[in-house]
Amino acid sequence: MNKKILLVNDTSEANNWGCKATTKALKQKVMLHGSIVDTFYLKELKDFSFEYKGLTYGVPKDYKEFVAYESFFEDAQHMPELGKRIQNVDVVFINGEGSVYDLQVKGVSILFIAYLAKHIFKKEVHFVNHTVDLSDPVMQGIVSKVYPILDHVAVREPVSYREVKSILPYMPLSLVPDYVFDYVPDPKLDRIYLEKKYGINIKSKYVCVSGSSFMSRKDRPEINVVELFTELCKKLSRIFDQVVVICPCGPEHKIFTPMAEKNNFTLVPRDTPTEDAISVLSQASLYVGGRWHPSIFAVLGGTPLIKFSANTQKTRGIIEMIGLEEPCFDVFNLENEMPKMLELAKIFLTKNKYYKKHILRRVEVLKKYTQFNHQIGQEVKVANFFYDRKMKSYKSPCSREFLYEQMVNFEKYISHYQKRIGMDQLIIDHYQQGQEIKNDNEL
Repeated sequence: MNKKILLVNDTSEANNWGCKATTKALKQKVMLHGSIVDTFYLKELKDFSFEYKGLTYGVPKDYKEFVAYESFFEDAQHMPELGKRIQNVDVVFINGEGSVYDLQVKGVSILFIAYLAKHIFKKEVHFVNHTVDLSDPVMQGIVSKVYPILDHVAVREPVSYREVKSILPYMPLSLVPDYVFDYVPDPKLDRIYLEKKYGINIKSKYVCVSGSSFMSRKDRPEINVVELFTELCKKLSRIFDQVVVICPCGPEHKIFTPMAEKNNFTLVPRDTPTEDAISVLSQASLYVGGRWHPSIFAVLGGTPLIKFSANTQKTRGIIEMIGLEEPCFDVFNLENEMPKMLELAKIFLTKNKYYKKHILRRVEVLKKYTQFNHQIGQEVKVANFFYDRKMKSYKSPCSREFLYEQMVNFEKYISHYQKRIGMDQLIIDHYQQGQEIKNDNEL
């Protein structure tokens, strides 16, 4: 049966490298299991409203309003258009990217759609590919009521997994890497093309620098971005052959374009195609910034990361995913953090081959797990393997014999256990037949 799918939170129209990349990858996965017959775009969710009996209602303020609005959608005669759109499909597939934190309108909107789809219309509902920050008590209250009723919830990094498990310890939850891990740097984008288009000496030891998702937000403290990032780039230029300033979205474009021109830094602009952005970041010696998807673009080629804090804990999550142990630096304390960042940059440059090899091995395993994020109509299962850093060994909640069985049948059977979590649970470095799992010293 070719299922009719409603895709919620299509971010492809946003001026953001990551939004375009993740939605493109998401659609390719979803369409393997049905047809996308209707779509909610990001703009609709930010300006969310619906009409009932001539009155317009905005996004619910809390979970109590979710319940209060139920009767509107049970009224067949005056059914809001929102309800009709849900009613006309078999599956509601929700891209949770960049939504579930603070009390964001877009986050509450997609949770409300998920609630209606499952509770009122009894649809199959998948809520995937997202980071969760429950520091806002109202958002926490909504999540605690909505997530447990859905067919499948998948977060994209381990910090979010622990966050959800802290309030819903017994709820089935998947940890599945972002769809963007499925991308492969395009070999057709040769060195001459990139050098000519962007002025980057691809064979040199260059560093890419971006801002953070904290930048230019009215709900966050202000910092002197131009002055601090100019200083950072100048100091990095004494360590690396070339500094490349990247503009993954609007705030960087607005702030960094004049900064780069004034200081003669190489600039990769906002309208850069996804494939070009991946090629530039994946061939760099280091990426310094607080952006989620550019971080994935970078590690696809083994590029080490120095991460800033962001609007959620996602940057801590990506560090954990690729097995690095450096801190996530506070973008609001950049002046004091800078000396430590520069020392770390020197280490990454000196041992670049080692770190690239380590990161590429982690990424190879993470890629394996993206395939489980889109199995419509099936329980998504993720194997839990735990690395005990004190004992320097891997532990599993199952027997060693069963562990080997899973490795031998890796593509056929993935077991799901709901105990403690760490990204090392996904690292089966030696998953070939009959080969033992070894510790991180080999990486």
